[in-house]
Amino acid sequence: MFCPFCEIEVSEFHQNSHVVPDWLYKLSFKENKNLKSYGLDIQEEEIALKQSSLKGPFICRDCETVFGDPEGYARLVFGDETNHSSIPNVANADVRKVNTQFGLHEGYEMIGLDFKKLKKFVLGVILKGHMAKTGLTKDLLGDKHFIRMREIYLEDHEGDDLIYPIFVFKFNENQPFWNMVSQPVRTKSKEGLNLISFKGGGYEFNVNVQSHPLTREEAEFRFRKEGRLLMLKAVQNLVAIREFLEKAKKLKADRWGS
Repeated sequence: MFCPFCEIEVSEFHQNSHVVPDWLYKLSFKENKNLKSYGLDIQEEEIALKQSSLKGPFICRDCETVFGDPEGYARLVFGDETNHSSIPNVANADVRKVNTQFGLHEGYEMIGLDFKKLKKFVLGVILKGHMAKTGLTKDLLGDKHFIRMREIYLEDHEGDDLIYPIFVFKFNENQPFWNMVSQPVRTKSKEGLNLISFKGGGYEFNVNVQSHPLTREEAEFRFRKEGRLLMLKAVQNLVAIREFLEKAKKLKADRWGS
């Protein structure tokens, strides 16, 4: 068999490869071991209460290791603060008001980030989401985007922040479903742009997969090559929340009865 990422023939795949890393799930239920985050897979139209990621055999062991380093770096950035003083942590982000087309908005600015590692983390989750689903449901990326995104992931140089630009939103814990975890899925922005998005740990990670000149706001809020990330406080879509609640109620009724 051939690994779809490295394209090398291997005797077996890693049996427990994940898509969204477990540390994003752990951030979602914090210290409450009895709390389970809502795991959402829109492509499969599945909502499940769980404490770990979608896992399965879809890449080789060596590739699973390759994905691990950027995931570890992202955990130090977005996870609980540690003593790794050289790596910026979201707990120390500069909170400020940001002027957007919808008015003043709360933003969280971080500087000094490793652009290459953090971009690899986001693209890696999406690539693994694509490979995990290939042949089971609609392809997440399609061949064109998968090949291009894979090439960018494997590049040695820093890369370009205008190719597959990344946008990150932050949820506050007092917002409904801040602890939702969702597998990578196709979606659209308010402006109708094609995005691949996943959620976890109170964050939403978006990658623009539509080729077009960036608007002023997109240029301002994208993750920048110099290591600057400006996250906006997420504004939740109440219609989408109501739809999610209806599905969650049905899941609860089917599983536990009500």
